[in-house]
This record gives sequence, structure tokens and C-alpha cells, in this order.
Amino acid sequence: MNRPLWYGVGRALIVVSLLSACGSVTPKMPPEATGGTMPTTYLANRMPTPQEKFAMHSVENSYFGVTDTRRSLPLGLLLGPIGVAANMAHVRGESERRSDEVKSLLGLDAGALLRTEAPDLSSAQGAAIDGRRLEVVPAAVLIFVEDDTFQFICFVNVVMLEGAKEMWRARYGVHAEGKFNVKSSDLSGTMAAELSVCLKRAYGLYRAHFAGDLGPFRNYRVEPAGSGDRQ
Repeated sequence: MNRPLWYGVGRALIVVSLLSACGSVTPKMPPEATGGTMPTTYLANRMPTPQEKFAMHSVENSYFGVTDTRRSLPLGLLLGPIGVAANMAHVRGESERRSDEVKSLLGLDAGALLRTEAPDLSSAQGAAIDGRRLEVVPAAVLIFVEDDTFQFICFVNVVMLEGAKEMWRARYGVHAEGKFNVKSSDLSGTMAAELSVCLKRAYGLYRAHFAGDLGPFRNYRVEPAGSGDRQ
């Protein structure tokens, strides 16, 4: 079903705002984003960092992270710093364990899926690194909501670089519709299709944000370089 960009745009940008809640108030857009020539945008030639996946467990050599907080220790916050640390370790362990249950998904190439959905996006491999450019890094986090069921959020991380120096960054997140069962017979095919749609919407948000086409949502804060990220 084709839906306009405005369908779900508030939900998506609110996700971005919440992700940067620990950051200080900073400019929402780089000066070049409006009223000037937009730098060339490339698909980064790398996997996302753990911070860019925004998950409790970052799966190595993958575009994915996994989060499962359903079994967090209820007394963690009541036991002070030691209890909180133990709780976080427990959640990370559960999230890592969960990643073993979705191994069939972790090899999905989010970069290739995004390139298919965004034909204007060039590969950064072999591109000149002098001057100012924008690099896009796709990612996704699987969030377990029941024993065999998860939802996911996809991200398009956008980094403005000048040479090798990072000047600015933002994360555009879209919450995919529906829930997914790990025992589904066609889980990989379904996820590939849904992830493609999700990344297309997230990339569309980035393009619309830079074009100033998001109306009142244009003033939502996006995540700047240096703001607090989950490790």
C-alpha cells in the first residue's frame, strides 16, 4: 500500500527526538541544509556502529541490533547503582541471547535494500573524500515484545563529513508496522520486504527534512554529533 510521507511522519520524528533526549539543545539542521546547494549523498561503505543501531546488543558485522527488556530485574532501580548495573548487564545478556533466535535475519543487507529503494544514492566506495559530503548508514533494531514476537525500528543515520572530519549527524527512525514471529516460515522474506519499505520511508524523511518539507515537524530536534548515545 502506497502512503504519503506524512503518514507516520510524526511517529518517526518523535522517535528521533526521544533518541536524542539526553543531548543538549543544538541546531536542528546544518546551515547548508536549506537555501543552498545540498552536498552529494552517498551510502557509507561500512556497517553501522553500536551507537547507530541504538540497541542493547549490537550484532557484529551486521546492520542489526537486538533489544529485549521484558525480563529486566524489577528490583534493579531499588537497589541503587549496583542494582542498576546488574539490571543493565542482565538486559544485555537477554538481548544477546535473543539474537541467536533471529540469525536468519541478521545477514540481510540493509545497504543493498536502501540502494534499491533510493536509486539517487551513490556508493561511497571509490568516491572522492575531499570537500563536504553526506554519508548515509542504514540500521535496524529488533525489539522483542513477547517470547516469540518482535517489532522493529529502522534508522537512516546521516553524517555530514568534510574530508575525514565529522561536522554534523542526525538519525531518522521509523517504527515498522506490525509484529513478527520468529517461528514464521517466511520470516526472512517478510522482513526483507518490510525493511525495504521502512528504510525507504526513513530516507524520505531525511530528504524531506533537508528540503524543509516537514511543516511543523521540521522543528523537532534531530540527533547532533556528540549527543548521548546508548552503548
